[in-house]
Amino acid sequence: FFGFSIKNALNFAMFPKTSYITIKTKNLKKIIKITTSLVSASSKTHRGIILLLKDVTDLQKLQTQANRNDRLSQIGQITTSIAHEIKNPLSSIRGFASLLYNDLENSKPLQDLVTYILDATKALERVTNNVLAYTREVVLDIESIDASSMIKDIVKSIEIDESFSENVKINLSLANSSYFIPADKDLLKSAILNLIINAYQAMDDRGYLSISIIKNISSISINISDTGEGIEKKDLDNIFTPFFTTKQRGNGLGLPQAHKIISAHSGILEVRSILNKGTTFTITLPNVRK
Repeated sequence: FFGFSIKNALNFAMFPKTSYITIKTKNLKKIIKITTSLVSASSKTHRGIILLLKDVTDLQKLQTQANRNDRLSQIGQITTSIAHEIKNPLSSIRGFASLLYNDLENSKPLQDLVTYILDATKALERVTNNVLAYTREVVLDIESIDASSMIKDIVKSIEIDESFSENVKINLSLANSSYFIPADKDLLKSAILNLIINAYQAMDDRGYLSISIIKNISSISINISDTGEGIEKKDLDNIFTPFFTTKQRGNGLGLPQAHKIISAHSGILEVRSILNKGTTFTITLPNVRK
């Protein structure tokens, strides 16, 4: 249970001074740090052993979050530089292609070929603009908003969208009370919408989308769950990395942008997933902004 033999520790002083174990229950996973020391009767004999157990689950989460933020910051600096380097020659290509298109007005087949160049440069410009938008610092316009009311508005706008499948059922668990938090309403709305769209796309137009709010002592948790295909374990650490995507269509910036907005609100965005059963994203936001 402790990751080493108590008998060997007492008889031969063979034990790690610090070790970690993971305790799993049905709904929770706890990481426990074990610090070990011996109680000695003499230089050669040991009277007992002291085990200090400490729950470091939250500390590990914060460390993972900090490491992810550092990695995203480094990626952001690199991609900004690349995007700027691409944008200038891209503008020249599009400009000269436009001139060529006009010069070929009497040659429709050749003009059609130039159209492919123009369409490709426009697509690349969209990508570079998205990259530059992602790497900009998030500036918040903080106000007191009702998270419950905001989610209801988002769901209402989704349900009236003709492209939203009737075979996807939305379950809301928001209670009747209000959940006021300090936040930038437009940015937070954008982040939650990104997560909902991601959940919808994971279900292939059929399944259940569940959204709930849990009120904690000093924060609220917004859970967005789907009954889609789930995310493989090897991909879970990368889903908030810019340009990483497992979808055939998409630029891989939706989840990273959501993560960036939540972090700017001093919040945490976590994900749990089981293959072929579904995924849950949990947004935790403070009740008071420090």
